[in-house]
Amino acid sequence: MPALDKRLKAREAVVELHGHRYTLRRPTARQRIEAAGGTRLDLARACVVGWDLTGLDLLPGGDPTPAAFDRELWDDWLDDAPDLWLPLIDAVEDLIARHDAALEAAAKN
Repeated sequence: MPALDKRLKAREAVVELHGHRYTLRRPTARQRIEAAGGTRLDLARACVVGWDLTGLDLLPGGDPTPAAFDRELWDDWLDDAPDLWLPLIDAVEDLIARHDAALEAAAKN
């Protein structure tokens, strides 16, 4: 599956929000359509595929070593981080807008 891995990686970008780095994966056209029934936060939440958080960031008294990304833990942690919601939504929407602009520019050529 190296071709799939390359496609997935090509849709990724790293953003820094509130002192931490998050890896976002731009949703596909189909994923955007499917997400239309949800909220902007739902879509942004689903686009995060990595982080630089430590156990200490995730849990008071936790381990200061890097924590492996876990989807369920991400969902639970994000639910308790409302200060991150709008910046995360903005970052994902910017990623989508840049992709759409690139497609539009390519279509004009």
